[in-house]
Amino acid sequence: MLVNGKHPTLSRARAALPALPALVILAAAALLTALRLPSAAQAAPAASRHEAAAGTGAPGSGEPAGCDAPWSYEGPTGPQHWGDLSPCYAACSTGISQSPVDLGALEPSRLRSGVFHYGPTAIVLLNDGHTIKADYPPAAGYLVDGARFDLVEFHFHHPSEHAWRGKRYAMELHLVHRTAAGLAGVVGVFLEERRRPDNPALEVLWQNLPTTKGVRTYLPVPFDAASLLPADRHGIRYIGSLTTPPCTEGVRWWVLDQPIPISSDQVARFAALFADNSRPLQPLNGRKLLAERPLP
Repeated sequence: MLVNGKHPTLSRARAALPALPALVILAAAALLTALRLPSAAQAAPAASRHEAAAGTGAPGSGEPAGCDAPWSYEGPTGPQHWGDLSPCYAACSTGISQSPVDLGALEPSRLRSGVFHYGPTAIVLLNDGHTIKADYPPAAGYLVDGARFDLVEFHFHHPSEHAWRGKRYAMELHLVHRTAAGLAGVVGVFLEERRRPDNPALEVLWQNLPTTKGVRTYLPVPFDAASLLPADRHGIRYIGSLTTPPCTEGVRWWVLDQPIPISSDQVARFAALFADNSRPLQPLNGRKLLAERPLP
């Protein structure tokens, strides 16, 4: 039907057309807003995401809780209890290839001594509450023995952790290395006490020992870890573990068969900070101790 010559339905449709653009704009705005809204997880602030990761040994590490459980060298957190302090430390009590050991029943071998490539570098000493530790910068030192083992840090124990045919030395130096694949290798050096004189290489470190836990000191001059090695670098090899929690096994050990000297005064100065920071000897459990050369 026509009204005044016009179709009424078409007239109503044309009247509604001006409102369409406004509706389209509103719909598009709503869609864009929805697209910009993050999910609940994305919207969580950084603190909330960090809290979600809490309960692991380290955020994002995948380690079970307790991997940083406090430990010590005496009392209820001492070596006899390390394996009970955390599931991460289970190897300390259940492992069968633990260190240190008594270097007594040696077997001859045709192994050659490793080749040390250490050099002078800036050193920072840290008192971590368990020992005095020095981190070694990347590429500043490495050992070649079939693979390249980069020196990552060195530290000291009083008295020695390993024994030489039942004898414990005054102290022991551990130079910790790792390959690119993560294999750990530790060079042990015995420190033999003598009344005097002071060992000049050690004295560079000893004059800067941080006496408080958590404190770092910077050596005023570059330091070369090679100055802590004996001139003769043959050693005893075996497969063992870290000597502190988590007592990880599969560590390649080289314990050099020649000690370096340390004065009685230097021993006393370290002992004033750490009276005993050595783990007791562990059973050999059939492991072979391979000497790089015949020894009397």
